[in-house]
Amino acid sequence: MVEFLDNFDEQLSVAYGAALKSGELIFTPSENYKTKETEYQIECEISYAPALAKKPQGILLTVEMDDYPKVDRPSTPVVKKVEKVNPFLPHTPALYITDASEEHKVLLNKFCIVPRHFLVVTKDFQPQTDPLSPGDLMAVWNTLMALRNSDIFSVPFKCINHVILLPNESNTDKSQEDILTEAYITLVDAMLMSIREYSEQENIPEEERLLPTISMSTMLAYNWLLTTEFMMIIPRKREDSDSVNGISLNINSLGFAGMVLAKTSDELQIVKDKGVIALVSETGYSTGWEKRTLEQEQKRKEELIALEKQMANALSSL
Repeated sequence: MVEFLDNFDEQLSVAYGAALKSGELIFTPSENYKTKETEYQIECEISYAPALAKKPQGILLTVEMDDYPKVDRPSTPVVKKVEKVNPFLPHTPALYITDASEEHKVLLNKFCIVPRHFLVVTKDFQPQTDPLSPGDLMAVWNTLMALRNSDIFSVPFKCINHVILLPNESNTDKSQEDILTEAYITLVDAMLMSIREYSEQENIPEEERLLPTISMSTMLAYNWLLTTEFMMIIPRKREDSDSVNGISLNINSLGFAGMVLAKTSDELQIVKDKGVIALVSETGYSTGWEKRTLEQEQKRKEELIALEKQMANALSSL
């Protein structure tokens, strides 16, 4: 294990306990509801944590005194500017656990509903739209491996579009970085292929037909999942589900692992009425694969073979 993450499990527990005791970390209990959905009986989980509805949303009001107060009243505070706050730059010292690499640090999630919930973040600002680098992949992977003999999270999937299994070290001469990068490149290519298929469908908005023209420099938004067993990428159309009576739910990557968070009773009812998978699908794209002809299926297989060749060329430049 890399030197950055020696005794990581112990460091995580100590930091979590201290931050919780000091009040810098707020643990919110939640009610959890299990469901089984689709013909594959995929297990989903709905977490209900109403206290999180009061959580600060990262908005900072810059308040200054009125330079020209009226004669009949004293100077009063005036809101000059509203801006978003980056909670990681700088981070709260009490939430720091350790470094994951020269470029990455591990921080506790300040508002958590799962004990010891932590984040791997870059030390310098990086746009979230940037593709992940080999260093990013290794930082996350090494953190997962540091917890391999502890509480590792993984979700079994029976029906997903793309799965990459990471082979055991003993079965390959490739480095961990090469394996992770290969998986990531393959999935990004598959994502772009899926978007192209989506754009060729009928009855979609005209602006969505232009999606394939988006280059890697203006990367499509996507959700990314990594466990010790698989990596998954899902292109994202938007962050929130469809609105119901003015209410929508924010869906992050965990939504595609079958887990959704509701912060109000209205949100909880919406999830129960729609179902987790139907709700999550509203944030992504539907390719209509069930309607493909045999010719279209053969064309897709040929494109996948071409992708493998492209991937090999990309890896040769690492």
